[in-house]
Amino acid sequence: MSVNYEVKIEPTSDEKSFRITWINVATQQENSFDQSADDIDREEIARYWLQVKHQLPIGNQLFCFLAGKEGYLHRALDEAAKQGEPLLLHLRACQSLADLPFELLAQDSNFLLPARIHLIRRVSDWGEQKQLPTADRPLTLLFMACSALDVKPELAFEKEEETIFQVTKNLAIDMEVEDSGSLEGLREKLEREAYDVVHLSGHADIDNNGNPFFIMEDETGYHRQVTPDRLWQEALTENPPRLLFLSGCRTGQTPEGLAASSFAQQLVERYQLPAVLGWGRSVADDQATRAEQIIYHELSRGKDLLAAVMRARQELQQAFQSRSHHAWTMLRLYSGGMPFSTLVKPGQPIRPKARSLAHTFLHNSQVKILTEGFVGRRRQLQQSLRALKHDPTKVGLLLHGAGGLGKSCLAGKICERLGNHTLVIVHGRLDAVTLADALDYGFAAAQDKNGAAILNEKKELSEKLKDLCATSFKEKNYLILLDDFEQNIQGAKEGNPGDLAPEALPLLQILLHYLPLAGKQSQLLITSRYHFDVMLQSRDLANERLERISLTSFRDAELEKKAQELSHIFRYFYQDFDTAQKLLLAGHGNPRLLEWIDTLVGDMPQAQVPQLLTAVQHKQQEFIQQHVIHQLLERAGTEAERFLCWFSVFRLPVGLAGARLIGERAGLDDWQSLLTRAVHLTLAEYDRARDCYAVSPMLETCGRFVTSRRLVGPQAAHEAAFAYYEQVCTERDNIDPVLTEEWIYHALNYGREDVASHQGGRLVTFLRDNLAFLESKRVGEWVLAEKKQPLNNSDDASILNYLAITISDLGEHQKAIIYFERSLEICKNVYGEKHAEVATRLNNLGTAWHELGNYQQAIRYYEQALVIDRTVHGEQHPNVAGNLNNLGGAWWALGDYQKAINYYELALAIDQDVFGTQHANVARDLNNLGIAKKDLGDHKEAISYQEQALAISKAIYGEQHPQVAINLNNLGLVWADLGEHQKAISYYEQAMTIDRAVYGEQHPSVARDLNNLGMAWATLLDYRKAINYYEHALQIVKTIYGEKHPHYATSLNNLGMAWADLSEHQKAIKYLEQAIAIDRTVYGAQHPAVSRDLNNLGEAWRVLGESQKAIGYYEQALSIDQAVYGEQHLNVATDLNNIGLAWQALSEPNKAIDYYMQAIAIDRAVYGEQHPKVATRLNNLGSAHFSLGEKKQAKAYFEAAYKIFLKFFGSDHLKTRSTAEWLAHL
Repeated sequence: MSVNYEVKIEPTSDEKSFRITWINVATQQENSFDQSADDIDREEIARYWLQVKHQLPIGNQLFCFLAGKEGYLHRALDEAAKQGEPLLLHLRACQSLADLPFELLAQDSNFLLPARIHLIRRVSDWGEQKQLPTADRPLTLLFMACSALDVKPELAFEKEEETIFQVTKNLAIDMEVEDSGSLEGLREKLEREAYDVVHLSGHADIDNNGNPFFIMEDETGYHRQVTPDRLWQEALTENPPRLLFLSGCRTGQTPEGLAASSFAQQLVERYQLPAVLGWGRSVADDQATRAEQIIYHELSRGKDLLAAVMRARQELQQAFQSRSHHAWTMLRLYSGGMPFSTLVKPGQPIRPKARSLAHTFLHNSQVKILTEGFVGRRRQLQQSLRALKHDPTKVGLLLHGAGGLGKSCLAGKICERLGNHTLVIVHGRLDAVTLADALDYGFAAAQDKNGAAILNEKKELSEKLKDLCATSFKEKNYLILLDDFEQNIQGAKEGNPGDLAPEALPLLQILLHYLPLAGKQSQLLITSRYHFDVMLQSRDLANERLERISLTSFRDAELEKKAQELSHIFRYFYQDFDTAQKLLLAGHGNPRLLEWIDTLVGDMPQAQVPQLLTAVQHKQQEFIQQHVIHQLLERAGTEAERFLCWFSVFRLPVGLAGARLIGERAGLDDWQSLLTRAVHLTLAEYDRARDCYAVSPMLETCGRFVTSRRLVGPQAAHEAAFAYYEQVCTERDNIDPVLTEEWIYHALNYGREDVASHQGGRLVTFLRDNLAFLESKRVGEWVLAEKKQPLNNSDDASILNYLAITISDLGEHQKAIIYFERSLEICKNVYGEKHAEVATRLNNLGTAWHELGNYQQAIRYYEQALVIDRTVHGEQHPNVAGNLNNLGGAWWALGDYQKAINYYELALAIDQDVFGTQHANVARDLNNLGIAKKDLGDHKEAISYQEQALAISKAIYGEQHPQVAINLNNLGLVWADLGEHQKAISYYEQAMTIDRAVYGEQHPSVARDLNNLGMAWATLLDYRKAINYYEHALQIVKTIYGEKHPHYATSLNNLGMAWADLSEHQKAIKYLEQAIAIDRTVYGAQHPAVSRDLNNLGEAWRVLGESQKAIGYYEQALSIDQAVYGEQHLNVATDLNNIGLAWQALSEPNKAIDYYMQAIAIDRAVYGEQHPKVATRLNNLGSAHFSLGEKKQAKAYFEAAYKIFLKFFGSDHLKTRSTAEWLAHL
């Protein structure tokens, strides 16, 4: 049990003496005596107590004053010694003696506080009987430094913060940092969470009226004087800590004055804070930091505050005994009456710290950060955190500035501050592969099963990102860091930055557009040397939604702090101040250049430093950088430089095995020591977390190094690198796209083009299968462009074929055909004319021509493929069935539905024979037959085929599958053709429900469903609802494909026709003209899609009353359709019919009749007499003859039309009723 005394010092009535009362806290026995005021020379103590040589005498004087003639202090110390415990002394001094340095108490030649006495400056009895519980968790600490712009000198708070982190990194302590330095920031933290300890670091003082204040920051970073009352009322009252440490000068000093008390005392006295630590006078930064370090170390180990403070005094006394001022004497502990229990239980398990986890993430992702030695950038850090936490218009930051200014280091500090965020880090190139990998790692770290499930869905990453913004990014905290983003800016490497790379732009568009949905739970952080734009619908999303933080060179206080971190330069401040200043000046305030100079200075004899300064004096930063790198290479030696020239062949960091292969291939036996030397001189970098090495990027800027590298025999270096990546990649079960691309890169440069083609084909396919179309295209075109040998083997044929498929998927069919033809030519040379691979290439060519609308050309390729497959496989083979299906599709497109049906039936027979009746291929064949039967007018049979296909798909895939959605859509189309639009809508809605469940909102299948629903509602005359569906579809297509894709043109067409139906003809024409411009760009002038656009434009102008103009568009469409399909095609019949309608509108019924007759002749040839299309033409003929007054002839046409409509649609159909009205009128 501790020996515990309370000592009260009170003035007597005569003011010439003091009454001192000793109270044994355990027994409550009191002993009092008077001491003369003359026994203590307060003026002398005030003048000399900070001087070391006077401290022991003053300490003895204070001892005698408290002990009295009866020696009460002696007795208490003896009693405590017998107990083997320090004496616990609660000192309650009156105001006039409150500022005396009782912490100096000494007995003879020994100070007592560092080991024998716990001295508490007690100011009240509040909480005397209250025992606070000990928490069974880590210690919680909130650190806030206050460093106003207009207050000097600037404190080394970064060092203070870092030191506390370092000393407690292996202890159970959770430390958070508040960077605002403001009352508002402190209050915000305390509103959300309670802390065991709040630590405030900054300048403090006492004004001329004796009022103490702490200097904090306002919202602009300038100083704000905060009184104890204001600190309590505007911040601490939200969640008072168990301990408040006011690490500012004079926070424990009692001002002169009748009613004055120290800042620390006022907080305990007025607001009952359990304990406050402060400094009695001005204190040196390093001593204050050391005290904090020890106190928090001890508290986190489960020690109580008294033990922690005693340990701090001991350490300070020993470590700084040679200093002229001793901080241990100034550390003052203020308290009420509450007992000092431990804050946390000892033996707490060490949990991963947010700061350490952030560093691990950053290191593993190649982000260059400082785990120690970070200085400066306070204003940028404050601006960054304000934007991230409070600005509702921002979803992230753009840290930009020249190389070497510490963008990544600042990003790392921001990541530390957002310790509750999981990091998703992409270093360098941003594309679907690198971002997906980073997200996968982040979701695993956050144990986010929902996010991982969305990421694994089979759709493009852009669609997944939209879903994530509304789900995982909203439900959890993620920080997406895109570091060294300038690698995604075209021309940046050459110093001429332009547009963003096509692989990066759509991903950034999606993130910036949809991250607001996350409600600031997840945000974006980008570091880049250059600004960039992210345009979307004439808006620059980068400017709107990223807070731009500009980094400039260090100046003034920041530069001084940086100098203290540069050990070799800093020593010159003590040896040769002028030289030190010149070395700093040579660094131009660039942190990285300063570090290089420091490394160089540390490795050269002192006598050579003046030569270095002479060489760089008055030179630009770029020249100095080059000179310093040259000098570092000189220090490294020719062998190390040679090794680095070889080692720089690697574009990514590699393990020691890669360095060994390079060293051995270069003939350098001591390669490992050369690598170590290069790391020491910062010419190479070692990533301890990933255990890998890389040449420093600074060497890429050095002309000498670039020249030397050309002389080492680059092919030999690539050979070693090729061997390294071959081993790394072949050891993996699954393809790693990043490593595989490096393998291909070195294969191309080493001369192993066979490997480049083979692996390139695999990588192109892998990326396309993962819906990374742009990345797939980039890789394929890059490999082909870099190959020097003629393309002549099977691997070359494969990569050409795979690349063509990717390009075709992107809608670039003409370009795809070129690659398909080159692949076909190689296959014929390799395999001969009659081989399955040749048939595959022919089929692919046919498909490309089909997409371009050249169906006859497609048929020629399909027929050649069919002949080969029959020869190779025989008649009854799935490949043959596939060819027959392709031929059926081409004939269907040409309007020869019966011929298409014949091919589909042959395909169906083969597939049923090979697979049985319940197979996906059989469902495909039935589906195709259903479509053809519908167009032929046999709706009953069409429905039968589609329902069979639907049943098979459900049996194979279950209810929720995209193929089921396709079957439902096709059934909807049949019912729509029959005029059963409500039933059609029901099928479309079922299909859309499935597609949304499988793909999410942003997918082409969902856009297709929306377009179908729009057409159904348009037919039901609800054009507004139709437009809503069309606009939704347009947005999806635009997001997926961009604004230059045929699907986008289709959606524009639909919108245009809907607005035309609403008589908004100018708006309609605007949409239709956009559509035709896209289709002409994609397909050229002679394509069915262009013909469709022309017809629609003609229709819009006709309804607007401009029938002559409409005829011009219709005739252009007719010319295209006749060229594409020939004279006898349904599209030609449609064109002729439209021209007839226009002439009729111009009151030229005879001309109209001529065109109607041509149209009906084609329809009868295709469909026969009994078909709704034929009935439509008959109706038009009846209308034209009625215009001529030929009612008998008109009636005959209307009656024939009525019979057909009644047969196909029944009496309630709109077309049937309309024709009946004509007949009734006649």
